[in-house]
Amino acid sequence: MSLLSYERAGLTFIFGCFFFGASVFFADAETSAKVLSVTLTANKSSKAISVASGGRVELAWSAKDAKDCTGNWVAYRLKNSGTQTFRITKSRTFTVTCTSRDKLSNTASVSVSVARATLPSAVSGVSAPTQKTEIPLLFPVSGAVTQKQPFAGPNIPNQSSIRVLSPNIDEVWHQGETRELMWLANDVPAIRPGFVIDVVDSRGTEYVISSTSLLWTARKFFWKIPASFPEGERYRVRVWVTDKEDGDMSDSYFTVARTLFGGPTRLLPCGVSGDADKNQVITSADSDQIAYFVANPSAATPDDFKRADVDLNGVISSADIIELNRYIGGTFTTLSACSFGGVSIDLLANGKAETVTVPENSVVTLTWTSSGGRCLFENSYFPSSGSVVRSMGGGPTTLVYTIQCLGQGSSQSATDSVTVNVEPRNRAPLITVLEKPTVIRAATSHFWNVTASDPDGRALTVTVNWGDGTASSTMASSTSPGLGVITAFWHTFATAGTYNVVTSVKDAKGAEASQSNLIIATEPPRTSRVDVRLELGALYEGFRHFLLSAPPMQ
Repeated sequence: MSLLSYERAGLTFIFGCFFFGASVFFADAETSAKVLSVTLTANKSSKAISVASGGRVELAWSAKDAKDCTGNWVAYRLKNSGTQTFRITKSRTFTVTCTSRDKLSNTASVSVSVARATLPSAVSGVSAPTQKTEIPLLFPVSGAVTQKQPFAGPNIPNQSSIRVLSPNIDEVWHQGETRELMWLANDVPAIRPGFVIDVVDSRGTEYVISSTSLLWTARKFFWKIPASFPEGERYRVRVWVTDKEDGDMSDSYFTVARTLFGGPTRLLPCGVSGDADKNQVITSADSDQIAYFVANPSAATPDDFKRADVDLNGVISSADIIELNRYIGGTFTTLSACSFGGVSIDLLANGKAETVTVPENSVVTLTWTSSGGRCLFENSYFPSSGSVVRSMGGGPTTLVYTIQCLGQGSSQSATDSVTVNVEPRNRAPLITVLEKPTVIRAATSHFWNVTASDPDGRALTVTVNWGDGTASSTMASSTSPGLGVITAFWHTFATAGTYNVVTSVKDAKGAEASQSNLIIATEPPRTSRVDVRLELGALYEGFRHFLLSAPPMQ
């Protein structure tokens, strides 16, 4: 075979000559080169953007004809399109590379720079940071640390092994109070020198509050907020490790407020009642924290509620502040919650305290009454008396509902439970075979054979109403799921006529199936009297009567 090609008007002509003839192939040179289209945006922009330190970046990529993609910010393969959001603390360029099934590939990149804002002026001896500034180390609860700590923040990756839990909601923290900072960490090897904790304000200013002496096993840190800590700003907590760029920043913020409280300090009267700021003493700072919960009810966690509801009436209100202030000032020697004596609770399901059984896809009403102040049910708080309705799914299954009603502290509470068995809905039985006559003779006994089954395996009662005014025939039978039972009946219709015979089967739960059939009874056999004279010689002479049956006259 020989090939000859030339171009003309953007087309490539290829001639192939074989021993048996010639073939001509045409190919468009302009379509022979394919390009895989790949796009990558940061915060919906394909151009370089700038964010604050710790700011969120949403990466979105798309490659319609690609099989999969890889990104330089993750260690696993990506789908051909998607989005991911995370926080960064230093500038970097993100790159995504996508490959098609026919081995085509292409790359897209976008740059994100981190802008570091500076404080307008020095605050309480803390200098505004520059690119890399020594920030005064703020003291933990135990062990004063006197050296200054240079800070160079980490680049927090999307797939961090650390998760910061504090604060878990937007909160107000006060200068001089102690806060417990908590975090989770997975796959943290012992070779790491430990965790570093800092807080970052909304302008990107960073304050280190722990040294690297925190062990790799640590999961919490008690931080006493210095009286000189800048107030009126919103902060987030960041926890990271120093040997590699790995860390996390809290989703929620806290705001630092000036210490407004002085006066006496009282010991806890009982449990944790009144200790709203969780520092194990009662001061006017607790009253202020309760006032914050009054203004922001959704900010109170279940633990906060237990501490702030000092009068144990099921709500956080100004009455709690008044009572706590009287305790702080010495007017009261204890709190209402401390004199509360024990808690009782009674939980009912559909009005019953014992186990109840309901069909699937039904509803159950749970009601309770308690002598406590409030009750915890399914991680939500309810009044001391109330009710809820719960929908049941498919059966069979068993559900246990538990409610805890609280008094004061962990020692004053009570729980009650109720069990709900959910059964599948009862299915009606089936008449699978009905052996019966259709035309019969009156005054003659005939046979009926009923075969029935119950899908749930319940015992059946088979009844036949003959439709002639006589009593119905009833027989009980046992069955198993999917198996049929045979029940036989005999019946005689006294006179000719048409009868509506109803055959029904009913299971133990009351579900029923029936069939109706018309039965025609013809005239009974005709009976005639015949006199026959018998002569038996001289010994006997007389008449004998014989009843002869014959078909009815037509």
